[in-house]
Amino acid sequence: MKIVGGTTPSRSPAAVDPLRVRFGTFELDEANASLLRDGKAVAVAPTPFAVLCALARRPGSLLSKHALLDEVWAPVRQRIGVEDRDQRAAHGAR
Repeated sequence: MKIVGGTTPSRSPAAVDPLRVRFGTFELDEANASLLRDGKAVAVAPTPFAVLCALARRPGSLLSKHALLDEVWAPVRQRIGVEDRDQRAAHGAR
């Protein structure tokens, strides 16, 4: 696997530069949310793409379930929490 861009794993996931990695016939480009195989786009849903990026940031390393959940799903959980808080506030205002 060749890392073309990105950062060292010591930085927090929120602070990383967009990843660009080549492995085999694939190219993963996080900035453009694209996965190419032999130069042709491969359809990948957002969550599996985020998992792939999280794993590609740590070549040759194991990523614990908790670390993966924190990196991939934390932004979703945070957004849901904000939406829930806003809904409660709106309900209370009624």
